[in-house]
Amino acid sequence: MSKTQTIIIFLLSFLSFSCKSEGTGGMGKYKVDESLKKEVERNIGDMNGFPVGSLELKIYENDVLTFDNFGDDEKGELLFMTSYQGDTMCIIGFAGFTVALGFYLDLYGDNYELTYMVKSDAEIYKYNEDDERASYKLSVPCSYTSCILTSKPTFTKGDVVSGVVELKSNDFWDLANGRKNKYRVELKAYFQASEVDFGL
Repeated sequence: MSKTQTIIIFLLSFLSFSCKSEGTGGMGKYKVDESLKKEVERNIGDMNGFPVGSLELKIYENDVLTFDNFGDDEKGELLFMTSYQGDTMCIIGFAGFTVALGFYLDLYGDNYELTYMVKSDAEIYKYNEDDERASYKLSVPCSYTSCILTSKPTFTKGDVVSGVVELKSNDFWDLANGRKNKYRVELKAYFQASEVDFGL
């Protein structure tokens, strides 16, 4: 199996997600700033024909900062899955495969909704410590969000949307390896997304 086929299969696995966030997302009116275009382009790469975005993260574990690449030259890489649900453009930006993190971004009209996303192949995540059941994925509400686009979307198939999103997630819980840890994340991501025809 080629690397491209592997990427396609993994991207299609995200179709099991609803773009609409399960929690309360950070909502507001997105901004359009055409002067941001060159900065976004500098932070977008290519992987076998798929756009690859740039990711900056701060990860807090039990209120202690354990990872920070904000401002570093070496940024994380993001892949994207884009679809339409009615008049809403749904973008999932993610890093990782078996265990993934990233964001859900819904665009509709002049508005956006943004949440932080975590996914695993095991049921290890909870919104709250005392939740009865854990889940293999969460759409985590945020205390702060921002969405700036380089141009206004047309909301038609083939539309390429690019920009930068920022968020600060609420706390969530991770039960991996029999431990119970509280996390929250700050994220900044440069993205370029469009609906892809895989020819399947």
